[in-house]
Amino acid sequence: MNDFSDIFYLLGAIVIVSLLSLQINRFINTNESVYTQAVLEENVIRITQLYSDRIKWINSEQQLEDFISTFPITETVVFDAERNLSLDFDITVSARDTVLTGASVDSKLIRIVVESQNFASDSPYTALTKVLKTF
Repeated sequence: MNDFSDIFYLLGAIVIVSLLSLQINRFINTNESVYTQAVLEENVIRITQLYSDRIKWINSEQQLEDFISTFPITETVVFDAERNLSLDFDITVSARDTVLTGASVDSKLIRIVVESQNFASDSPYTALTKVLKTF
């Protein structure tokens, strides 16, 4: 009788260890997806800010047109070189004339759209920034 109870204890221990290892794997996968999503959001904001700052330093409408003509582009960011993990960001910049009430300057409303694959859903992760540029 003692032998059978030892077998049941052993089977119970095996089940508990396997349940613990499954739970640990779930936590690891959750942490990886949260980390990847945070890197995605951080880089989308960084890229949007980078192009917004570049636009602020443009001095003429011709320079702005030359700058916009280089888009759309795709920028690849490596966020884990050890495991060769990277994200591709599609960047689009467009401009249109806008009128400011009471202003005597030419104004352009510039849209910066940065888009990347979203790992949490099928739809892409998109950030839109609008910059008002006057000449």
